[in-house]
Amino acid sequence: MTPSPRDIAYKACWLLCVAGFMTLYSGCKDLSPLPTNRPLIGSDRDMHGCIGSAGYTWDETQNTCARIWETHPKKD
Repeated sequence: MTPSPRDIAYKACWLLCVAGFMTLYSGCKDLSPLPTNRPLIGSDRDMHGCIGSAGYTWDETQNTCARIWETHPKKD
C-alpha cells in the first residue's frame, strides 16, 4: 500500500519538529559559573563606597560620590 500525500506530509512535519527540538536542545550547554578568582566589574569600591572603575571619586564639597568631569566641568 502506498502512503497518501497527507501521511507523508504528517511524517515529514513530525520529523522536522523532532529535528528542530534536537537542534535546540543540543545548543543548551552547561553554563559554568564565573571563575571566583576574578573580581566582578564594578566591585572596586573605596572607603566611601565610590566605584573607581566607573570614574567616581569622593567629592568633599557635595559629600557624595561624583564624576569630576560631570560636577566640575572645565571652564574655558
